[in-house]
Amino acid sequence: MANLDKYDKVLIEIVCKHSCRFYKQNQEEKEEDFRCGAYLVIKEMLKEGKITDKQIREIYRSVPKKAQVYT
Repeated sequence: MANLDKYDKVLIEIVCKHSCRFYKQNQEEKEEDFRCGAYLVIKEMLKEGKITDKQIREIYRSVPKKAQVYT
C-alpha cells in the first residue's frame, strides 16, 4: 500500500476520482505506484505553492462535462 501524504489525498479526491478514466476505486490502497505523469506534475506544483487545491477545483469545473468521468 502506498503512503499517502496530504497532497496525494487532495489530488485523489479532486482529480482522480472524478476525472481519470483509468482510476479504479481505492486503487491507491492496493497499488504502490498508482500515479500517472500528470498526477506527479500537478502534485509538485501543489507542493511548491504554484497552484492551490481551490484552483484545481475551479479548473475542474471548467472542464467540459463530456470530458469528466465519474466513477
